[in-house]
Amino acid sequence: MQLSFISRSSLVSVISDIAFPHLGNVQVNDITGPMIRNVLAEIWLAKPETARRVRQRIGTVLDWAYASGYRDSEAPMRAISKGLPRQPKKEGHFAAMAYAKVPDFIPRLRERESYSRLALEFAILTAARSGEVRHAVFEEFDLREKLWTIPKERMKANREHVVPLCDRAILIIERCMELRVRNCELVFPGMRGRKA
Repeated sequence: MQLSFISRSSLVSVISDIAFPHLGNVQVNDITGPMIRNVLAEIWLAKPETARRVRQRIGTVLDWAYASGYRDSEAPMRAISKGLPRQPKKEGHFAAMAYAKVPDFIPRLRERESYSRLALEFAILTAARSGEVRHAVFEEFDLREKLWTIPKERMKANREHVVPLCDRAILIIERCMELRVRNCELVFPGMRGRKA
């Protein structure tokens, strides 16, 4: 069995463009650690995140091949990482606004109204992650009880999370109801009702 049997369907285009030219015509049982290392070496320092994803996807394909009987051994992914240079450290998270500056920022945020500005203020008020805010739907809110129940499927910890809402957060949700795009359940829709 050749890697090409799996690679076109399981690797995203950017990753298949990197791995497929080198490994696409090689039987999965014949793919060695040095072969994989050579694929990764080309992008390891220039595109570290892409290289890590390529490594992970190649490992997934080779582990599947091993589990399915197409390969005699598991993918040598740990050893491959040892044969590559140390990647540069990530820049880290975006800098947060100093807590003391938030009270001065909020009035500037309210100078113009848009879904983005309402969503940002709502995120500040609830301390929710941006994805939780962007994917919020109206049915998650109980305005009478002043609660926002985020289903476990949308939570990083995979557990339902209930957020108490302050009066200003309630006003933001009510304003979004007034602005509601027809047939869109998202509280903060992006352009043409898509997720922001």
